[in-house]
Amino acid sequence: RTVVRSGLPRRVRPGFWDNSGRCCGTAGVLALACDRHAENRDRLDFASVLVDDLAARATVDAEGACWSNYEHRVTPSDLEPRTGWAMGSAGIIRELLRYARIGTGADPAYAVTWPDHPAVATGRCRAHPGHYV
Repeated sequence: RTVVRSGLPRRVRPGFWDNSGRCCGTAGVLALACDRHAENRDRLDFASVLVDDLAARATVDAEGACWSNYEHRVTPSDLEPRTGWAMGSAGIIRELLRYARIGTGADPAYAVTWPDHPAVATGRCRAHPGHYV
């Protein structure tokens, strides 16, 4: 609830939430929202807000889509788009693809898992039927 009520992904002031990346931005929060859906059957309302924000902040051209982040400690503050996992398009796209897959009713787990990413708990625990494992 704290994350949902925090005001994210709205930019409250310069430097507050000017990041779309997977490591510490909107795409990372989208991962959490999708995990909550997979593990607890939470609604996707907050995830949809995050997806709308990512779509609004995307730069789309003939070559595809990319996202820029902002750094309010340097000039100019808008950073060049990156392609990488943590702060770039690769991490953002992975979360958008997962959200799209969940929206079709498909498996909410990641299509490809990474060794350092915990598996999504999607099965009920026999000892505690209200919990997922």
